[in-house]
Amino acid sequence: YLPDSEEKTQKMAYIRCAENKKLGVGTSIYIENIEMSLDNLKSTFLTLFNTAVTPKSPYINLTQYVSLPNELSEIPLGKVEKRNSRRIAILKSNLFNLYYVYETNLTAALKESATYIYASLIILLTGLILSVKLRTEYEKHQIASDILKIISSEKINYPNYQQALDAVKKKVKIIFNEIKEKEFLENLTLNIGSKSTLSEVLQVFLDSYKDYKVRGVKIFVERDKYFAEILRKGEETKTAISHDDTVNGQVLRIMVYTSDDTNSNSVYIITKGISILSRKVADILRSMIDPLTGIWNRHYVHEFLDKEWKNFDISAIVMFDLDGFKEVNDKYGHAEGDRVLKEFVNRIKNAVRPEDILIRWGGDEFLLIIRNIKQRHICKTAERLRKIIEKPPLIKTIDVTVSAGVLIITRKTRGSFMKVLNMVDGILYEAKKSKNTVICKKA
Repeated sequence: YLPDSEEKTQKMAYIRCAENKKLGVGTSIYIENIEMSLDNLKSTFLTLFNTAVTPKSPYINLTQYVSLPNELSEIPLGKVEKRNSRRIAILKSNLFNLYYVYETNLTAALKESATYIYASLIILLTGLILSVKLRTEYEKHQIASDILKIISSEKINYPNYQQALDAVKKKVKIIFNEIKEKEFLENLTLNIGSKSTLSEVLQVFLDSYKDYKVRGVKIFVERDKYFAEILRKGEETKTAISHDDTVNGQVLRIMVYTSDDTNSNSVYIITKGISILSRKVADILRSMIDPLTGIWNRHYVHEFLDKEWKNFDISAIVMFDLDGFKEVNDKYGHAEGDRVLKEFVNRIKNAVRPEDILIRWGGDEFLLIIRNIKQRHICKTAERLRKIIEKPPLIKTIDVTVSAGVLIITRKTRGSFMKVLNMVDGILYEAKKSKNTVICKKA
């Protein structure tokens, strides 16, 4: 049959074939008794699988049990276990509620070999073959079990053949779509899992959902009841699907934008995919959050800002360095130093807007990304922050202040974010010479 086609055979079987996997889903209809048809289907499965699981090797015995004897109940299903000179493996069939117990036949091996050692080698090789066979047969049973469960989930009572055929076609279509959806989501999980940056992850998501009319995606993180945008890909439309998650106590929101004519089945598949996307995004964001202060760390810069900063309407970049901080650690220890750092972060966060981005660059150095503000206010803002840190003192016995280098971003600013940061670092170096000082320059 052709991939993704619908066929009706002479015996009134309805079959639909999957495109990516060599897999066909279908059933036969007996007009007189639909329930008998399902019984026949199960009987056919039983015949097929009994044939499939019967070992061809003379060195393996097969016994079927409805329930396992006590001496076999401790053996893990699907694994080969050594018992003295024998090897035993058990396969559970969910389809027929049967246990298939395989046991290597040492007696048969001894009859055909001259020595015990040679017979043991035969048994060892047979055990290895059996281990591979078990995995394959187990997967077949699972697939058959799932298909039969869906087909026989409802009683079918229809007065004529056409209605019965339509009902079976509908059920087969459901099975077919579920198999395709499962395969699609498995591939999505695999592809998203192989990426390490937010930009790559969102691009994979958009590429995967082109046929489902997904047009764009945005990531937000809540801060002080305000959702700050972290990254966007694609276009924004009037129709969106929203999903919330939590990362280190902060709300992560993903918005997926679709066409207005997206149907309900597509929405269902998109929603499933957003959950997969959300887990991956949350894992990446956790690596970007400083565990001590709860703000972004330098991974956020390398993985995101360095590539996307020109899309964020950045007005200025401020680099802070705490004056006298080393003396705090030397005199009172790192616990007190950590307290000072957290206090510094709290004061800055409370003094800036939610859309501004505070980053711990390393040690006692911090970055502040100021967005959407007029140039004449930038230097005044930095000076105001310096005064907030100066008084009241961060620690009473040591004069801990802050020096700041401020780079005002203009339309002429060029280069990567890291190149711009080097310019800010140079300005900070000048401010550190005087300490407790702010120096502003234009890029």
